[in-house]
Amino acid sequence: MTTHVFAEVGSGFQQVGGERPDGWVLMQGERPGADHLANSDGSWAVSTVALKAKRVSANNEAYTKATAAHTADYPQLEKDTWPTQNEQAAAWVADPEGAITPWIDVAARERGIDREEYLRRTLVKAEQFKILSAFLTGRRQRYEDEIKAGGDPVLDYALTPAVLAKLQKVAIDGMSLPAAELRGVL
Repeated sequence: MTTHVFAEVGSGFQQVGGERPDGWVLMQGERPGADHLANSDGSWAVSTVALKAKRVSANNEAYTKATAAHTADYPQLEKDTWPTQNEQAAAWVADPEGAITPWIDVAARERGIDREEYLRRTLVKAEQFKILSAFLTGRRQRYEDEIKAGGDPVLDYALTPAVLAKLQKVAIDGMSLPAAELRGVL
């Protein structure tokens, strides 16, 4: 004997077996998941709200994976020093002769490179991170806007040739320009 499944159109409520309630339709089968709603033709469809939520979640996961790929080589404690490094490197750009950079001085000495090279590397990485995070964040937000408008964008967080070229230019400029010319470039 076949057991009938009935549901109220537009809802997720179902009744398995028994008599069909008034206004309910005979379904093609049981509801496949909690996020499915009944259609008037007896099929089930994922609710728009649930579908959008899944797509937003997938977008956020892809963004997190893309950003983690660019910072995975750094332990959290080192990441926590980035504001200090950036602040001291900016002070050096503003005043190459008089900037006080105690954190940078110790780190450069322990690393075995001179202070200026450490400062330049810091500036380059900080600017490259700004470029990467702006690109990735802007892309995540664009995809989210498309999803909320009912779209289903292909989630592509690969760096574009233009972004890669900009990252390369920052590296070249940061390591080669005189300190006084770095203002406005980095």
